[in-house]
Amino acid sequence: MKRFHPWHLVSISPWPFYVSFAVLFVVLGFVRYLHFFSSGLLTFCIAIVFVFCFLLFWWRDVIRESILGYHSSQVKFSLRFGFVLFIASEVMFFFGIFWTLFYYKLSPEIQIGIVWPPEAIFTLNPLDVPLLNTLILVTSGVSITVVHHDIVKSSIPYYIVDLLQRKHKRGYTKVEIFERMKPVRRFMLPFAIKNIVVGANIFMKGVRKNGSLNALNWFRYERLDNQVRYFFTRFYFFDIYFFFSMTLILAFAFTGLQLQEYWEASFQIKTSVYGSIFYFSTGFHGLHVLLGSIFLFVCFVRFLRYQMRSYPFPFSDGFWMAIWYWHFVDVVWLGLYFFLYLWGEKLDWSSLIENFALW
Repeated sequence: MKRFHPWHLVSISPWPFYVSFAVLFVVLGFVRYLHFFSSGLLTFCIAIVFVFCFLLFWWRDVIRESILGYHSSQVKFSLRFGFVLFIASEVMFFFGIFWTLFYYKLSPEIQIGIVWPPEAIFTLNPLDVPLLNTLILVTSGVSITVVHHDIVKSSIPYYIVDLLQRKHKRGYTKVEIFERMKPVRRFMLPFAIKNIVVGANIFMKGVRKNGSLNALNWFRYERLDNQVRYFFTRFYFFDIYFFFSMTLILAFAFTGLQLQEYWEASFQIKTSVYGSIFYFSTGFHGLHVLLGSIFLFVCFVRFLRYQMRSYPFPFSDGFWMAIWYWHFVDVVWLGLYFFLYLWGEKLDWSSLIENFALW
């Protein structure tokens, strides 16, 4: 049947319905737990497990659709645009949190002693674990950017061969090819010689095996076996693997240090408005970090299984979204560190010097 639109009409999926009901029971279980019902916590935990399972199956189907080639350029644009709207909603969410923080910080009320932080609140030292967490998140943002650049570099020759095939089939001019190479132009110069040598070796292997007329078809990504794919990406595989692993280790280390900070804090969420703002803001940020860590871990597994397509360019919309989300989490933490931990605190530099001496 001929298609008259660029969209992929998905088959009937039960996962949105199941996820909605699971989220409903998450809310019900949490409310029952707050009202001290005995089954509230159990309902909440079971519903959370079901939510993650249903989301896993849902996203598995989306990945399968992408691998099978059902995602056209219009579908990919819609997915990216929807994720941008999701990040915008997250920005508004954290904007409300910062608004509450500024309201009580700039004009503290008489109920809390007209001072911020309130009296009898022993705040955490911003030069201790919070500073370490800041360094961890910033370093993880740098490492995931290195991974992104290495994957793009490894995809350049596939993209060039695709352009050559399109030139042969559609009659592209040199100017049109030059314009279409804009996404990869800035990555080409440092690695041009290496990529040309490797690409020429693979191309000549195709010429010897299939003849000159079929060499480009043999070179296509779908027809390369795992051995040839590894031969082509081996220059970047170690760097990608190392920095990807480094990002995941730093991400889960941040979560562990955040839990340690909660354990050692001298105040609770019910300890005046300061405790409520502190645990609500850092807790939701920690939840976003955990979700972003899972997001990056899935991308890492897909990379190891050669599912992060480097052909056609761009390689993987899911990985783009994971990078956007991770940088958003970094920016939010920098705001929390400066305005919640650092601003208005009397800094104890002696503890920082002691910690550096211990390291």
